[in-house]
Amino acid sequence: MGKKFENVKFKRKGKVVTLASINSSVKIYNISIVVDPHMLFHKLCIAKQSDDDLKAFFKFELSPFPILLFTGESMRKGTKSSLYTSFSPITEDVKLKDPNIAVIFDGFPDDDKKSTKNCERLRRAAHFSLGVMFHEETVLQYTKERILANECNKKRFIELLKKALQKANICVQQAVEDADLTIVNTAISVVP
Repeated sequence: MGKKFENVKFKRKGKVVTLASINSSVKIYNISIVVDPHMLFHKLCIAKQSDDDLKAFFKFELSPFPILLFTGESMRKGTKSSLYTSFSPITEDVKLKDPNIAVIFDGFPDDDKKSTKNCERLRRAAHFSLGVMFHEETVLQYTKERILANECNKKRFIELLKKALQKANICVQQAVEDADLTIVNTAISVVP
């Protein structure tokens, strides 16, 4: 306290570390030994003689990262909400007459390395697809999944869809990143 921000020094143990800088190994006598947190947990469960033993084991940190949230490489894939599975997709044309209808798209930030969706996008990038130049009249030669596997194709498609919806006098918004908050705020704003 009482120091200028630029003069503040942090101890190494107080600094934030990224997942990339953490590995699942421990040093014993200057030898790095890789530790699989799941295997360690299973061995501890087998080795315990009583519940008191297990309590004693869990007094120590068993993993360099929270294994419920992260794999060794990235954040775990989340599960879709049960609410999401309660709705069936609409597959027929719908006439939109209500003036309070709004269509909201997820955003694609330019610097997606800072995005909350970065891990999921990296996972999807494994299913790479070439960029395809298309417009409203283009007859596509590929499946929807293959076209939308490419981030640029997805952005291009959303832009075309936004223009078509705006042409039909439908309110269209695109969130900066994740659309959840925008959806809730928009719903609240149109409630009488």
